[in-house]
Amino acid sequence: MASLAKLLKIQNLLNELINEMQPEDKKTKEKEKPAKDEKNLPRMTPTISKKLEEVVAEVSAWNDKYKKEFADYVNSMSKDDYATKKIEEHIEDYALTKCHRAAQGGGGAEPAPAKEAVTTLTYKELKELKSLKETDDPLVFRTKKGLVTGPDEVSDEDMEDGTFEGAEILIGEKTRRVYNSEEEFMGWWGIGKFKKADM
Repeated sequence: MASLAKLLKIQNLLNELINEMQPEDKKTKEKEKPAKDEKNLPRMTPTISKKLEEVVAEVSAWNDKYKKEFADYVNSMSKDDYATKKIEEHIEDYALTKCHRAAQGGGGAEPAPAKEAVTTLTYKELKELKSLKETDDPLVFRTKKGLVTGPDEVSDEDMEDGTFEGAEILIGEKTRRVYNSEEEFMGWWGIGKFKKADM
């Protein structure tokens, strides 16, 4: 009988301990809950809204519903993912999601040039075009038939040394792609800003 009494006493002590701990758990949960509900973007400020509109308008026709969509987009991220980038970078990432939709005819007339297809030509084809007009992108040219660019990089291409405006450059033998001393791509020899250098 003595052992049963001891067991009952221990059980009562355990129950008391459990009861004491439960409110603590609830309090802890209550403390954690607001942190979970805390949003990455608590509210859409006029500054963020204006920036969002500017960036999205470059790739697609603006729609006011994008404000809520963007808020949902950043608030659906984990705290860590959100913290890896600045708000401006998140805006740019979100804007990229609107590119494809606009290309299917959803955009207005103004942003259309940003979605215009760019045709990649061989060096010979590019060089033969007479009416190349430079665009905002120095590596893309406007022609009567649309936007064009030159050949892509060939990894094992031999390079010739050259100079342009007093600086040393490298010129690809096949593609005629021009690189500066840091091996940054600058354009094509005899085309665009290098046109006069080839004469």
